[in-house]
Amino acid sequence: MELVKSQAVFDPIPADHLRKAVYQSQLRHDKHPSSQGRSSLNTFLSKSTVKSLLDVILEMTQSYIRNEVAKYGEQYSLCLDSTQDVSVKEQTSIIVRYVNEYGPVERLLDILETPRTTGKALHDHTIEVLNKLGYTMKGGLLGYALDGVNMQAEYEGLQAHLKMTVPLSVRLHCYANRLNLVMEECCDCVVEAVTFFSLLRECPVIISESHIRVQLWKHLVQMIFPEEAKTATKFVVKLSKTR
Repeated sequence: MELVKSQAVFDPIPADHLRKAVYQSQLRHDKHPSSQGRSSLNTFLSKSTVKSLLDVILEMTQSYIRNEVAKYGEQYSLCLDSTQDVSVKEQTSIIVRYVNEYGPVERLLDILETPRTTGKALHDHTIEVLNKLGYTMKGGLLGYALDGVNMQAEYEGLQAHLKMTVPLSVRLHCYANRLNLVMEECCDCVVEAVTFFSLLRECPVIISESHIRVQLWKHLVQMIFPEEAKTATKFVVKLSKTR
């Protein structure tokens, strides 16, 4: 609902629909003050309807990408990366890269929750998504860009399992991850940088271990950043070495 309201600020069509839905709902409430629910009033703003619309958009987008890959030769490469979201769940993104008439393009294919992050588990999740969407593995998958130990490990990582599935595919180490690793090594050579980042990584741990410190943190953020206080104080997340 909040997404609809935010979109209505810039788009007159959802703004008009939202205004009519609120007006009709108020009329119905005034006429039947004791009734609950929407009855026959259809607004298409419920979370179930919005989720259904998002599912349809997802299917149409994935179908369009699949048809475009097939149109230009069935050959593609993959980019995979994983990170934790604000609810501390591991999310893995699958990006497909291919060449169309305008040159190389990258499309986000799917984002899936991966409770287990072993190389075998990531491989199985990836193959499941590609098979479900109708992608050809052997003869279609040319290469893949990965980062992280579970993805890069030579014998049990994701790349090892993909190599067994598609022996002729080529692995590339993510250049952004390479840059992060180079910057990490450079910072490790400077005592002041090591001290600063070590202290910075420990701050979330120190704060989250005590509810008193958490409340104090929220109070300070509300004082310094009043406009961002609602979102900035919800979670105190521990940093990793390369993020």
